[in-house]
Amino acid sequence: MPAFDLDQARRYVNNEGLRGCVLRAVLDELPKSGEVVIVAHSLGSLIAMDLLDHLPGTLVVRGLVTIGSPAGHLAMFCNKNPLLKTFPLSRVMAWVNLWSNPRPGAIRAGNLAPFPARTGPAG
Repeated sequence: MPAFDLDQARRYVNNEGLRGCVLRAVLDELPKSGEVVIVAHSLGSLIAMDLLDHLPGTLVVRGLVTIGSPAGHLAMFCNKNPLLKTFPLSRVMAWVNLWSNPRPGAIRAGNLAPFPARTGPAG
């Protein structure tokens, strides 16, 4: 049995209709402005990365936390993966990815760094 199955991730990345439906459902639930922290696990992390490119300019992503993301798996780079080519790092103020070998998960921290301290009044 493989360490984890990438079929759902491949299906999401390669099916524009599916991606559009999922993105619309998530966008409809998010605020149109303000600040958010996005926490996403597994396939949700691919959706979160894809989502960054579609957020309104008035919504600030203070942090992105991905757990067990297949985004770094070599299989996700086959066929010039359109999702990962356009990842807008400039939209995210801080990103933490939690990954464990041989299977993804929050067992060990990969590139763990603290979020910057918030300045100004709490909102």
